Amino acid sequence: MQPIRSIVAVLLAALLLTLVGCGAPPVTFAEVPVHPEMTPMERGSNSIADAFASSLETSLTERGTVELQLYSVPNAVMWEEIDGFYSSALAESDWKLAAELQQESAGINTTGWMRGSFASEQGLMVGYAPDMLGDGAFLIVALFSE
Repeated sequence: MQPIRSIVAVLLAALLLTLVGCGAPPVTFAEVPVHPEMTPMERGSNSIADAFASSLETSLTERGTVELQLYSVPNAVMWEEIDGFYSSALAESDWKLAAELQQESAGINTTGWMRGSFASEQGLMVGYAPDMLGDGAFLIVALFSE
């Protein structure tokens, strides 16, 4: 569980340090694209996903709001496809890739984008973890707003 908390802490610090101004109104979670092969996952069905989501929510709610959704990832879908989907879906928008939120490891891969202005700074993080305990691979999509 400690590696998950360390990853969350690093991602949180990177997210908060990279919030930049772009001047657009806030995006709602309903506007965030969803990979077409993802299936929403209920809390309690994947212990690692639950721990990651809880740590992220706890860490970020002190600084603003966080909305997130967990998804089950089909066996045939790999991180590269997910990363490519979100990169393409956000390419023509005002979201700017945040290199500080990119991480690739055996445990979890993440990428993220930033947008907004002083009164409505937002971050979007997408994280993928392979099946580590037999609960299945999962995707977490989190929208942070200050």
